[in-house]
Amino acid sequence: MSADLPASPSPLATRKAIPPRVWGPVVLGILATVLATFVYAVHEHGLVKRLTADKNDLAASLDATHNLVAALNNRVNELSAKQVRGRSSYPRPAVDPVQPASFEGNPSGGPHWQEIQAQLAAQQKQIDAMNNTRAMMQASIAHTHDELEALEKRGQRKYYEFDLGKSSLFRWQGPIALRVQSADEKHQYVDLEMIVGNDTFTKRHIPLFEPVFVYSARSRQSAELVINGIGAGRVHGYVAEAKYRSSGLEAMATPTHAQTGTAAPNAAPRPQLQPAKD
Repeated sequence: MSADLPASPSPLATRKAIPPRVWGPVVLGILATVLATFVYAVHEHGLVKRLTADKNDLAASLDATHNLVAALNNRVNELSAKQVRGRSSYPRPAVDPVQPASFEGNPSGGPHWQEIQAQLAAQQKQIDAMNNTRAMMQASIAHTHDELEALEKRGQRKYYEFDLGKSSLFRWQGPIALRVQSADEKHQYVDLEMIVGNDTFTKRHIPLFEPVFVYSARSRQSAELVINGIGAGRVHGYVAEAKYRSSGLEAMATPTHAQTGTAAPNAAPRPQLQPAKD
């Protein structure tokens, strides 16, 4: 009975074989992954070796630098010690105490001291002369209108008082034409443009009560400009000039024949002093 039964198929016989087009790409992918891993491992190993070598070189360079610095410090210390020992080996020269200079028989202190005293005396004279000149100049400066009138009553000079504002035109004040360029009320100084004869110029930063002397060709003498008031955009002051021209003063100083008692035929009459024209 058992011989009539059909034989059962084997499991291996029933399993189908995998075709090469399926397992071929898988095998190639595995091989490529293994190869890439190997190449990366070789690259990393080489990089680690190079970094280790660079680290060792840097450490050696630092050690050499430290050794060089230590050697230089030792050399400097040796030189300093030698220098100190060399200084201490030289004997110090004996210093005599300073004796005060004595001038026997000369109570004034000797010729050098006399020369110094003469120089001091000359300088004191110059200082006194400067102080006197400054005092005279301050006394001749009018701070107010009343003081200006008092100076004018002396009859020695002519005074031209002015009160100017900023303008595009010049205004004549005696021998000088003035125009205000700027007026600084806070710092108390002004900038003025001037015309003297045929010359035009600018005088900047003129402070209060400081005289400015300008040569006037008309009178052949200097004219004096003084600023004695600075307000809001306005300038007050005066111009002073000699009351008589220099030619008239020379005529007064020159003796005539009548004064000397000698005769002068056909002599010209003595010139009269004339005030300078405004």
